[in-house]
Amino acid sequence: MFAKQNPADHGDRVNCIAFDFYGKRMATGGSDDTIKVWDLSSSGWSTSEEKHINVHKAPIWNISWAHPEFGQALASCSSDRTVVIHEEKTQVSKEKGVELKWCAVQTLDDSRVPVRDVKFAPKHHGLVLASCAEDGKVRIYEAPDAMALGNWTLQEEFKLKGKDPMCTSLSWSQSKSNRIMLAVGCRTMDNVMSSEVGKIQVWETQESRRLGLAEGVNLQVQEDVVNVAFAPNLGRSFQLLAGACSKKVRIWKIASSGMEGGSKYDTRLELEHEHVDEIWRLAWNVTGTALAATANDGRILIFQVNFEGKWEPVNKLEQEES
Repeated sequence: MFAKQNPADHGDRVNCIAFDFYGKRMATGGSDDTIKVWDLSSSGWSTSEEKHINVHKAPIWNISWAHPEFGQALASCSSDRTVVIHEEKTQVSKEKGVELKWCAVQTLDDSRVPVRDVKFAPKHHGLVLASCAEDGKVRIYEAPDAMALGNWTLQEEFKLKGKDPMCTSLSWSQSKSNRIMLAVGCRTMDNVMSSEVGKIQVWETQESRRLGLAEGVNLQVQEDVVNVAFAPNLGRSFQLLAGACSKKVRIWKIASSGMEGGSKYDTRLELEHEHVDEIWRLAWNVTGTALAATANDGRILIFQVNFEGKWEPVNKLEQEES
């Protein structure tokens, strides 16, 4: 195995891990209310006190890195009902001289319930951030000036369709040629959701420039959804969307129907794989031709598209006994 185990350096459970654009930096967030930023060197991953962020007052659920074009910036969300924007800044002191230190530059406190996920949009959409909360509300923020990361405005707020949805996950589409798409996963207290909307809802920009449900994209997911992930789009004419639906991994193909007056999109289920335990996280490779899924039993499932264009499981990694 090429993997190397590192001490988490957290005082409680680690809830999220996020890598930067280049894969050379990593941020972890835990139930100890702390974010730690790690750097990769020839000796492995390391962190230090000035890279420890203690601004939240409750467990941290997710972290997102901004594109490096906008500087070294993070967004985090927490059970304390806030989204916090962090920026790495140069500071000068008599004791330590010049050093880089992470600073909280703005706190977004519009939510009245725990915020479960936060995601920066792809850089071609500008400095845009989405968050989703346990009351089913999604909020879109924008920073008009990339040089002033402490200045964010709420551009839009909407609630998922259906009966009492509780948001769990967000994912922006990566396509540059189509309208902005945002997939939102959710769960419900009574495990019931109308088949007309389902527990993965795909929203896109409308003529009004506000987000609305994408016409023809009805995934009809009835299981609780923990994670959603759009695949990287390298010139494809369609989108691939993966969902962690209870014990199932699903991949859908979303393509333009090309029909005037009819449904705008055609949606087809490309993969449905059922595991023995709950699926927690999904991650695509950079070309969108392979998908990794982590499960509650510690296994990592790998799926890949074959030469016929069909998706299939190709590997299963299990945790080694210590």
